Amino acid sequence: MHLDFALEPQATKVTARLEIERLSGTGPLILLGEVRSCCRWRWTAAAGRGRLPAGRQEPDHPQPPDKLTLEIVSEINPAANTELEGLFLSSGMFCTQCEPEGFRRITYFLDRPDNLSVFTVRMEADMEQYPVLLSTAIASKASACGRTALRGVARPFPQTVLPLRTGGGRAGQIHGSFTTMTGRKIALDIYVEHGNEPRARYPWTR
Repeated sequence: MHLDFALEPQATKVTARLEIERLSGTGPLILLGEVRSCCRWRWTAAAGRGRLPAGRQEPDHPQPPDKLTLEIVSEINPAANTELEGLFLSSGMFCTQCEPEGFRRITYFLDRPDNLSVFTVRMEADMEQYPVLLSTAIASKASACGRTALRGVARPFPQTVLPLRTGGGRAGQIHGSFTTMTGRKIALDIYVEHGNEPRARYPWTR
């Protein structure tokens, strides 16, 4: 699962590219989602190209190939998301809540606990308003054309979508480190709203 977020408060563009392979059995491809504004569906496979129907809560394809790449482009409004599921704004910061079914408000997906994926995340946002971007285990402050950009693998092993976290905004940062029992030193960073840094300090922070 490759996710690309172009973050805007009222019109965030989400491009999801799923590399799907059927391991056994037969049946339709059913994707779960609650995205109200879906711009484009497109799938490619060795047998050719096609389009999946858009605008349905559970779009399906009756006879998908056993191996395909599916691209879904959608647009969501984080500022208007007051249900605090999916991608939303809180205190001027982008936040996500994917449990238990919040990811369905971001894009369409095989959102089942027995479906595991490796997630690659790319994010970009206005550098002045959102200088810090975060995604589960990666963070970046790199700039490109006046935009803050982040790119990386959220976690390098298959997982469900539930622990996926992304966000961005103006955040205070606390640095620290932890040494494992084998002597390996691990860098630790905590990001909090500005002003809350003293509440997030621990003996290993500075």
